[in-house]
Amino acid sequence: LVVGTIGQMDLPAALRAAGHDSARPTTWLMEGLAPYLTVAIMHELAKDVGALSAPGSSLWLDGFSQTSVEKGMYFHGVKFESGLDNYDELWLSNGFDFSQQVDMTVVYLDGAQKIQVDPRYIVTATQTRGHNMCLMARATKSAPRCPAH
Repeated sequence: LVVGTIGQMDLPAALRAAGHDSARPTTWLMEGLAPYLTVAIMHELAKDVGALSAPGSSLWLDGFSQTSVEKGMYFHGVKFESGLDNYDELWLSNGFDFSQQVDMTVVYLDGAQKIQVDPRYIVTATQTRGHNMCLMARATKSAPRCPAH
């Protein structure tokens, strides 16, 4: 368990002190976090997470488009600090080799309770810009493949 404030703590040092092994795959679940971070802190977090993530790691986060947040969004009286139109690009530029952002309108659980995404709603930064959207971002670092013999 690591207690602290993202943007005010040395996250890599705190995680290492708590036993995080950056040589092993990690799953990062960032639900309800991104809107409360400034853009600069979100970029710093992405850099830290990318450096702390071994091949085989993955992440999920929810956030909002820049347009949504700029119009003034609050949750339980707390103002959202940022929204991005390019969560996918953020993770790709920080060491993940697969990343996409999805308009949350069509993310659902199927009969087997597995998360499903209608591929028609995977959106790019260009498609997101200027629109009010709740977004889900997911990214992975592929595990190295064994060479064929």
